[in-house]
Amino acid sequence: MQQRTVRFIETHLTLDLVWWVLLPALLLVFQWRNIVQPNDFWWHVRVGQLTLEQGSIPRTDLFSFTHAGETWVNQAWLMQVWLYLQLRLGGLPLVIFLHGLAIAAGYACLQAALDRGGRPLGPALITFAAAAIGVRNMAVRPQTVSFLFMGLLVLLLERSGQGRRRALWLLPPLFALWANCHGAFIFGLAYLGLHLGGRALEAARARTWAAERRDLIALALATVASAAALALTPEGPAGLVTYVLGFVRAPQTVNMNQEFVPLSARQLDGAALFLGLLALMVGLARGRGLRARHWLPLLVLTAGALWAVRVAPWAGFALAPALADLYLSPGSGAPRRAGKPALNLALLTVLAAALLYVLPWLRPVLHPFALDTWDAGKTPTAAVDHLCRTVPAGTRGYQDQGFASYLIYACPALPTFVDTRIELFPLEQWQDYLAVAAGRFDGEEILERYGVDYLLFSVKDQKDAIRAAEASAHWRETYRDEEAVVFLRAGD
Repeated sequence: MQQRTVRFIETHLTLDLVWWVLLPALLLVFQWRNIVQPNDFWWHVRVGQLTLEQGSIPRTDLFSFTHAGETWVNQAWLMQVWLYLQLRLGGLPLVIFLHGLAIAAGYACLQAALDRGGRPLGPALITFAAAAIGVRNMAVRPQTVSFLFMGLLVLLLERSGQGRRRALWLLPPLFALWANCHGAFIFGLAYLGLHLGGRALEAARARTWAAERRDLIALALATVASAAALALTPEGPAGLVTYVLGFVRAPQTVNMNQEFVPLSARQLDGAALFLGLLALMVGLARGRGLRARHWLPLLVLTAGALWAVRVAPWAGFALAPALADLYLSPGSGAPRRAGKPALNLALLTVLAAALLYVLPWLRPVLHPFALDTWDAGKTPTAAVDHLCRTVPAGTRGYQDQGFASYLIYACPALPTFVDTRIELFPLEQWQDYLAVAAGRFDGEEILERYGVDYLLFSVKDQKDAIRAAEASAHWRETYRDEEAVVFLRAGD
């Protein structure tokens, strides 16, 4: 028995295995320590709940008093339903657990896509860089699933490039599902189309049309079928076009959404992308070849990331295969690197212990003083509960936009001023929102114009607004904690 155990350790617990599991395990540790920010989570959950209860997807605004009844394209309905079911079945621990699994699985697919048959160290390091580029976009929200789908897309395309054409026929159902879950499907479709264009360009340059005809035809058909599969949504193709164009054309989205600021080298994701591009240029300067199927998607998605940080993760997924072209040589079934089995076992044991330590369900036990809740106090649960108990239904209020998301979920009887559906509200209203948040001299006039009778401010982000309300005879404070302050109109 002891000899079999020793033989198993020496045969299976290799250094290569450590490199294969290290990054997914680290991603799980990082994500399972995550907290649920209120901004883009709770209103999605509320829409998922309404979709199940009503048997239809909400198509008009049901939450704000400023734009109630206005048409609204809700593209992420399937992921909203899934988030609601997670919360209902297992609470926030299950939400965070599955969130981490989805992101880790997406990058595990990317790492597998980079495998050239050699040592796994190279794919692991490149995938680590790609994950660093996406790090600021890993909040708990519908976008989570796009990490998984993009990783699967890259894996299927790389496998098809190795002669496995059957992998391509998984693309249409992938895009049909993606189009109902999150808007990043548009970046996946761009990657797919540019990959096809790159392979055609490679064949034209090498004059290998005849040899690659069947592969190119299969890829072209899969691309057309994937584009057609996007129509398999409740809104149809017209609804998706309206969603995408309306989202990027809205001046309030571009000007007011922090995710649409350019990527900066001062942040981890920007620094990782620029270092990756530097490594790319070094490889090219050394005379190594870069295939068009990889540099075309990289060029377009990197340009998108430089325009908006929201595109950064998908630029990271595009950068990884390009770096693999330059730095990973095709292997020939190289034997596994054993390393030191005892050390490998120790490393894997540490990783397993770390995963157990950060399991979301164990957080109240293992972190009783630091991380005693799964939202770590970021969600104004007590303040919203106070509002629900003391303010009549239908009362108009001004809320921090992130807090409004939780209000939609926990107290739907109170309509919001704005929320994180930034494209729904006109730029002029966002300017009014910012004027009040800044405690500007005309803030009281703005609040009267909208008929606002209560205020829900963030202690951290709206200090000037709080000072202005405290100094005003029109408002009286009724609740305060470390996260939120509530004011009611004096005399109410």
